[in-house]
Amino acid sequence: MEYNSSSAKPDWKHWQGLPYWTAAEAAALSLGKDPHFLTQADLDGDERLLTIQAFQKQHERIRRALDLKLVGEGDAVIPERLAIWLNDAAFAKVLGMTQKPKKEAKPIVYEMQIPTKRLR
Repeated sequence: MEYNSSSAKPDWKHWQGLPYWTAAEAAALSLGKDPHFLTQADLDGDERLLTIQAFQKQHERIRRALDLKLVGEGDAVIPERLAIWLNDAAFAKVLGMTQKPKKEAKPIVYEMQIPTKRLR
């Protein structure tokens, strides 16, 4: 199967009009692939193919984000929330979002204590 063919590109007008996507649909779309072409069944596909590897990894990331309700709830991924979570301006643009996505969460700041005494 040719995952990089022009027929693998999504019909963005169709997908923009849907209120939510499944995790597999969201993974495919976020990789620029049509979910009718790169499907849930492909998650068990030939792992030697880079497209399948990327699809599996992206699906896992999105499933975990769903578990934490970062991009939706249950198996319903909200497209705009996905674009924000991915922090992907190009993806947001094809969704018709006018503003560049901004992450809502503040970055985690780690502090490290440095010993002031010299060790001998």
